[in-house]
Amino acid sequence: GTVGGGLSRYKKGQFKSYTQKDGLPNNNVRVVYIDKNDDLWLGLEDGGLVLFDKVKGQFKEKYNTKTEEQLLNDNVRFIKEDNKSNLWIGVDGGICRFNLKEKKFTNYSAAEGLICKDTHGILEDGEGYWIITFGDGLYYFNENLPKGKQFKQFTTEDGLPDNCVYSVVK
Repeated sequence: GTVGGGLSRYKKGQFKSYTQKDGLPNNNVRVVYIDKNDDLWLGLEDGGLVLFDKVKGQFKEKYNTKTEEQLLNDNVRFIKEDNKSNLWIGVDGGICRFNLKEKKFTNYSAAEGLICKDTHGILEDGEGYWIITFGDGLYYFNENLPKGKQFKQFTTEDGLPDNCVYSVVK
């Protein structure tokens, strides 16, 4: 993924670029992710989520704030698959869970208790998910709890050394 040059593929000693001319919403590919089915997903800056067919060299599915199945925001920050065949897509202002089998989104933002400007990652721990933010600390999400109590925020007030978190490991 490139800033301004779309998606580039290196094969047999040459680069092939896929850009807006080929159907990409824009040429700012921030995230490239391969899921368990070997599908290639792209997260774009101000362009949403795109599924790329590696064999045909075509963009198959596109999701953004204007499509029927809507992303919360078109600024994709990360993509990660969990053990339940969901893609988690971090966007400005929240996080989106995309059920790969049903092709449906569940969006989480301030209305659900995730009050953050910028998500940077997610870690599944077997019971829930740690959501990494830049400036708003860490959030723990447990979908088995009642709505309104699914998110717990951890900040410097809880002992976190800084509210800007880059990564976490199990």
